[in-house]
This record gives sequence, C-alpha cells and structure tokens, in this order.
Amino acid sequence: MTTNLADFDFLDFGCSDGGSMAFARDHLGATRGLGLDIDERKIATAKAQGFTAEVADLSRPLEFSGKARFVIMSHFLEHVPYHPTTRQIIETACAASRDFVMIRHPWFDSDAELALLGVKCFWSDWSGHINHMTSLQLYLILLRLLRKGAISGFRIFGHVPVTDTGADCLIPLQAPQDQHHYNLERHGAKASAPVPFPCFRELVAVIGIGPAADLDPPQIIAKRRLLLESPVVAPFTTSAAV
Repeated sequence: MTTNLADFDFLDFGCSDGGSMAFARDHLGATRGLGLDIDERKIATAKAQGFTAEVADLSRPLEFSGKARFVIMSHFLEHVPYHPTTRQIIETACAASRDFVMIRHPWFDSDAELALLGVKCFWSDWSGHINHMTSLQLYLILLRLLRKGAISGFRIFGHVPVTDTGADCLIPLQAPQDQHHYNLERHGAKASAPVPFPCFRELVAVIGIGPAADLDPPQIIAKRRLLLESPVVAPFTTSAAV
C-alpha cells in the first residue's frame, strides 16, 4: 500500500465501491482520501468513480509512514472475524490517524430480544455478516486501547431508533437468509408491537486520537443516542490475556 499517509486527508478501510469515501467527502469535511479494500474488483470500481484506492489486507499489520487526518470504517467490520482480526484492524486505524476514527456498523445488540418477539433485523441473517460485534464488545476493545494510551477517548452511539416490530428493517424470524427490507408478499405477515428495549438500525463510534478530538458524529448522524463512552482511566499493565 501507499507508505506516506500524510499525503491523504483520510483513509477509508474497506472502501468497497467508494460510497463511504463520498460520505467522508460530503459530511466530514474531507478532501483527498485513500480507499483500501482486499477485493480487487471493488477497488477497480472505486477508481472508475474517480477515487484513489489500493488493494490492502487490513487484517494484517500494515507498513506506512505519516498519518492521515482521520480513518473511516463504514459497514466493513461485520465482514471480518471478530477476534483478533477486528481488534487488529481498529488498532491499525488508530495508528494511522492524527485526529479521529469513525466506525459505522450494523446493530446486533438486540438480536436475542427481537427473536423473542418473532422478528430479526434483516442484516443479522446475512451470510456475509460473520462478525455480529455488539456495543459492549467494541467498548472493551476501545477500553484496552485507551488504557494503552493509543487513543484519547471514545463515544459509542445507537443511530436511528427502532421502536416497533412494524419497522421495515425487521422481518419475521422464520424468513429466509440474505433478505432486505420487509415485504409482505415476500416475507409474510408479522405482528406490530412495541419494541420495549433499546434497538437501533446502526452502531456508530467516534474514537479520539488527539487530546482535543471532537467525539460527536456529524449532523447526518442526527437520530443518535449516546450508549457508552470512555471513562477516565489511568494506563496500567496486567498479566491477564487480552
């Protein structure tokens, strides 16, 4: 991959066809970005749309110099194994950033409770989603980085509340795998009832690198609720496996 990251305003880990690079440009005040993805076909598509992109295996430590202003990971981590790959990727992103890292991830926290109501988030039953990372699992990864001094703080949000089983992102529990939004003819009838626990369409995290980093997401992430944030902790060492 490109070794001097200082030549770029931001990096997009798992850039796919470039959609999240457009998000960074349009909503995060970004200029020149570098997209990274392991899929050569997706890199070719991103380049065809005018983005700078390179093939890279983000599950392995990368060699680079300099830092970009920020790193974005948008609906990427659900496609990689949770442990230890997810932790490696997040650590690399933090090491490559001067200011902040932003993660957007499907909501998996409520899967068990939704099943008891007879429904599931359609994305929770996608064959390509092998990492159902929850807000707690992400919190624990970031807490370790905070205690190591690798980051300055973080906030984890739920984005776009789901308050009723009639929501189009919920489909019947018995619906086939790899579906999209609810469709009566395709998925059959479902009852409409209140969802009496926190449930969202998306998990969003903002990770601060520098001491003055802004830990609030952009206004496009407007329907958000703060779930977890970094405590004030001192770095420490432990003999326990992490």
